[in-house]
Amino acid sequence: DLYIEPHPALVLCGFMTEEERKNYAIKLTKSMYGNVDAAIKFFKTLVEVVTEEDGMNMKQSDVDPCLFYLHKDDKLKLIVTVIVDDCAVSGLPEDIKWFMDGLESRFKITRGGKLKKHLGVDYVWGYDEEKQKHYVKATMDKKVQASIEQLEKFLKREIKVKPSPGKPNEYLRKSEDESPVDIDEYRSLVGQIMFFTTKLCPKTGNACRALSGFMSNPSKDHWKALERLVGYMKGMGTRGIIYWEPESMKLIAVSDTDFANCLETRRSVGCNIITIGGCLVDYAMAKHNSLSDSTTEAEYKELAKTAKCSKFILMLQKELKLADLPGILFEDNTGAIFLSENLSVNKRTKHIDIKHHFIREFIRDGYGKVYKISSEDCIADIGTKNQEVSLFIKH
Repeated sequence: DLYIEPHPALVLCGFMTEEERKNYAIKLTKSMYGNVDAAIKFFKTLVEVVTEEDGMNMKQSDVDPCLFYLHKDDKLKLIVTVIVDDCAVSGLPEDIKWFMDGLESRFKITRGGKLKKHLGVDYVWGYDEEKQKHYVKATMDKKVQASIEQLEKFLKREIKVKPSPGKPNEYLRKSEDESPVDIDEYRSLVGQIMFFTTKLCPKTGNACRALSGFMSNPSKDHWKALERLVGYMKGMGTRGIIYWEPESMKLIAVSDTDFANCLETRRSVGCNIITIGGCLVDYAMAKHNSLSDSTTEAEYKELAKTAKCSKFILMLQKELKLADLPGILFEDNTGAIFLSENLSVNKRTKHIDIKHHFIREFIRDGYGKVYKISSEDCIADIGTKNQEVSLFIKH
């Protein structure tokens, strides 16, 4: 049960005394907008309406409960993704209209048309005549420009454009000075860049990850690194991602690790990038939760994380009858590939936590296969360390 405090206006209108207002509460018979349980109650009602057999008869995904789909004559007709009280609908115009009409019979809705803006991201739809492909350009120009202007205003000078987000081969360390330098401004800027990075920009991932580790005590060196990152963002041609029409539904992932990257904890930093038919769909870069005593172990851990992320996408594809199995995982460490394909136990690997052996089951069940890639061609390298400019541009 949910109760709310009586509004003071009830006393002014003579419905109750001030003493009664302090001693009584109003019990709600229904949820109301703004309540903590409003979103889940709306979602439960939405599920009933969308999946009702005598109604829309759509299927709620077993992999992602916030996704609904419809098959007709063994063909995928509709995909609906729910984000709180927003619905993103994919399908042919007549099928989208059918869904909207069905939803409108129960809810008061706003038909927003083709996706243009959502959760801070602007979307532009287009067609490239040269490549003869459709694309969607997702950008955050206004937010990036706001970060640039905020830093220039703070520094009281113009920032120079940089060719890469981080100084090549630079590793940041904790400041020995106990007094932080402009901590509030630092946190504000890094927080804004983190939002942009997690949404649309894997290229700034490593630099942003490194800077976010010093939120409690930023030094002058950290400010210099932040200025370089913002300088790179200032010169970016596309402040976001261009999603090209996929060539196929084949999942291809790349995994890489920088061994003992952190100068304080000596933990490694890993990165994985996942695509479908050449279209980027997921990426992540993070410091490992535990130490590794060899490059093989560090790479093996990241390969297992990549397999976990990939399996979610592959299971969803399989449910939607779009899967092209097995998926392909690229790795540049021969030892890690050997461990993933063989039940090998020796004195250098027997201590590895059992959760990292998930990759073996992933391969055995036919979800993926691991192939060797050269370090120079491994694009996930951009998410593990500050590369030389020429290599960064190549990737």
